[in-house]
Amino acid sequence: MQKPGMEQVRAARSDDRWEATYTPGSEMTVPGDFLTALEKHSGAKAFFKTQSGQNVYTLPIAPRRQ
Repeated sequence: MQKPGMEQVRAARSDDRWEATYTPGSEMTVPGDFLTALEKHSGAKAFFKTQSGQNVYTLPIAPRRQ
């Protein structure tokens, strides 16, 4: 990371934005509406079941802290 990026990281850590950005993987839950939608698409559901927790967290369904 370049110096300007590191400056932003330090600033975010100092004013609590850093901790508020993402839910830790250990606390992540898949949204219920997404799971309901998977029930309607067997291929997507089968694929989703093959994903590790790490991979699920990278999907755009991963919730962010409010």
